[in-house]
Amino acid sequence: MTSNGTPVSSGLVGVTVFEGTVGQNLRDVMFRTLPAGSVPQQSWSVNVTLGVLGAHGEEYLPQYLFNSPSTQTNPGPAFNVTFKNNLQQPLMSLYLTLTVVDAANVPIAALNVTEITTPIGPGTIASYIVPPIWLPSWAATGNATVYVSAFDNTPPNLYFPLCPETSRQFSINVNLPKQTVTPSISGNYKTALNISYGCIQSFPISFNPYGTYTVQVTGIFQTNRVTNICTFQFLGPVNISPSTATLYLGSRQNFTSTVQGISSPYTYQWYLQNATAANASPVLGATASFWVYTPPSIGPYIIYCNVTSGSNAPVKSNMALLTCLRPARLTVAFTTLKRVITQGQTQTVGILVTNTGSYTEIFNVTLYGTVYDQQWAIQTFAVTLSPAHNTTVTTVLSLTASNYDLNATVSLKPYEINLSTAGTVEAGPIKVGPPVLSKVHSGRVIPL
Repeated sequence: MTSNGTPVSSGLVGVTVFEGTVGQNLRDVMFRTLPAGSVPQQSWSVNVTLGVLGAHGEEYLPQYLFNSPSTQTNPGPAFNVTFKNNLQQPLMSLYLTLTVVDAANVPIAALNVTEITTPIGPGTIASYIVPPIWLPSWAATGNATVYVSAFDNTPPNLYFPLCPETSRQFSINVNLPKQTVTPSISGNYKTALNISYGCIQSFPISFNPYGTYTVQVTGIFQTNRVTNICTFQFLGPVNISPSTATLYLGSRQNFTSTVQGISSPYTYQWYLQNATAANASPVLGATASFWVYTPPSIGPYIIYCNVTSGSNAPVKSNMALLTCLRPARLTVAFTTLKRVITQGQTQTVGILVTNTGSYTEIFNVTLYGTVYDQQWAIQTFAVTLSPAHNTTVTTVLSLTASNYDLNATVSLKPYEINLSTAGTVEAGPIKVGPPVLSKVHSGRVIPL
């Protein structure tokens, strides 16, 4: 607040905050009276006192704790507000307000104590009991504060403070987890010299504060009175869907963003980060509430959307994970394979690999052997195959006597997937008998 361009060193500023805009149904959020610099040293037309009452009407004691959340058998605090007309003539109107904030400076309640529109005689004293304020579950524990202001009219009509605000503290005690508090918003009253007087208020997520708010400020300096009004907005959470998606290379994915809270218009900016990028980058031209993306290559992508309303800071959405896979169609089959052999004989194993897909594939084929449920890798073949081609890989085995099961499996690179159901082939049992014993008789070998 300034006077002829000079910061006011001693004055009062009334601050009221409502949910909604002027001309609509407004919900009271906060009533405050703040000093501009310092509180003027003068006689005020009204004197206001405040008492905090316990659950059963007893005067508040410093060690008294109010539990949060309130219950039917354990309500929050009540308040006793008293005013006196200090003038020598009738006071034409009076509007008493009460605002309660928790230990995190989050408004719990803001209400009208009384509104008097008939003349109030000189020296009149009146008291009002404000019923118990129910403390919400998200109220921060610690020292809460109640503020009482006296105005000469009902906000958002043009009003001015009649005296400095009065405040008292009380304690909130509870062993419950608290909701995260959103970044604070502040009402600052700036001068040409960039000197400001302000009050900081926060709004918790569980308060569901999303929407448009009106801030009305009025100032008194000597005989001068000024007023101003502005709006600010809490843009609600931005969610994009789907939050996870998987597609094949060459396909496209639709993403949609939704915003909770205030009405449009919004501005949108989508961001994309692939596996090789250190940070996400804005997508050129992706400035609508929806976005269609066709990944140029396989791998993971991180996607999110920033939404802005008016001059407010952008709100970032949740991050979506898009996984792009390249489909392959590879089949394997055994070719040359003898089912019964004798120990000492060799077993030639041929594996026919066929690519019926659309891409040239670079992959591995691994041959496994199993005996008595014990499996081991016999050999891995590196294979490169163009579309509509096949090849045969072979190996020669020398096995000891037992019964063997063989299987061959295709292994692709990360983010490649084999759509063929014949990517694995099994054969068994392969019987390997004991060696054949023989003796020499009359120049002939006679098997035993």
